[in-house]
Order: sequence, then C-alpha cells, then structure tokens
Amino acid sequence: MKKLYLVTNSDKYSEEEFLQRVESALKGGVDILQLREKEKTDIEILELGKK
Repeated sequence: MKKLYLVTNSDKYSEEEFLQRVESALKGGVDILQLREKEKTDIEILELGKK
C-alpha cells in the first residue's frame, strides 16, 4: 500500500488559506503531513499544527 506524504511551507499564504489547503489535502487522501516551517519558531509550528 502506497502512502501519500505532504511537506508544507506556509510562507506564501495567509494562515487561513494555508489551513484550508492542508485540510483539502488531508480530505483528498494525504496520509502523512510534515509541517516544514523554516521561518517559524518551534512554538509557532506547534500552534500551527494544533489548528
């Protein structure tokens, strides 16, 4: 069974648009999501992940 893995980068989107895109990807079949946020602190990444 193949898995679909998505690596994100939110720096080109508003937070709302980014979260909508992530939600769409997950509903569309993404199995694993990696928040790859070079410009955010660990705490910011954690908060984004919780949303």
